[in-house]
Amino acid sequence: MEGQARASSTDSDVLQHPEDLSIRVIVQSKQALFQSMYLGHCSALVRTMSRLFPELGMTRADCREMSWLQSTVYINSGDTNTTVETLLNRTTSLSTFTKNKSDYVKQAITEASWEKIFPWFNNAGAGIIILEPHGGRVGSIADAATPYPHRSGVLYNIQYVAFWTGNGTDAPNWIRGLYDFMEPFVSKNPRGAYVNYRDLDIGQNTVIGGVTSCESGKVWGKHYFGANFERLAITKGKVDAGDYFRNEQSVPPLVSRK
Repeated sequence: MEGQARASSTDSDVLQHPEDLSIRVIVQSKQALFQSMYLGHCSALVRTMSRLFPELGMTRADCREMSWLQSTVYINSGDTNTTVETLLNRTTSLSTFTKNKSDYVKQAITEASWEKIFPWFNNAGAGIIILEPHGGRVGSIADAATPYPHRSGVLYNIQYVAFWTGNGTDAPNWIRGLYDFMEPFVSKNPRGAYVNYRDLDIGQNTVIGGVTSCESGKVWGKHYFGANFERLAITKGKVDAGDYFRNEQSVPPLVSRK
């Protein structure tokens, strides 16, 4: 299902969503595109959406039934005519540059605050933001159970995306400016970030004597992994103490000194 509308949501709304329904919001050019995936038939989804989000005015015409594999193609392309064989295409274009940043939201952002956020999409170089829902199965797993710690109390993740070509500076300036502006509305101490939206602005490793410094790794590691970072560093120390596999934000090895 997809459609364009403005809607408000309370914390209780999020908690009432069935686990087989995922709704994300793509914000671009001061418009919000609601895009959902539901594991079931459209008739049941229409009833659920009418109960939870009557503001969206969703009808059967807004739904498209397809296989899960087809849905991965559709969500990425937005085109129902794109075939699943497209997933086999491993080529990419280097003509367009992309930068990502991310946040986690634990308290619903008010409508008044969104009124202040939307003007950012009028600025030069404006890109998009994507609100990805949490809760459900994700929220039922303990923060320390896996390396991914952003679970308890998280309503959704924000992905900021900027695009540009050549040596442009408007898009990088836009995404960094919006990220700074969003600080009052997102998680704190530390401000969370999603490791798969790699962001070198939050810190980079320092290599000393051929091995990444743990102190430099903590700077960015706390944002991605929270309290799980030290456990990951200890594991790295056991399997790659010499830090052969490393990059700007690879987990550094923490080796116990006996």
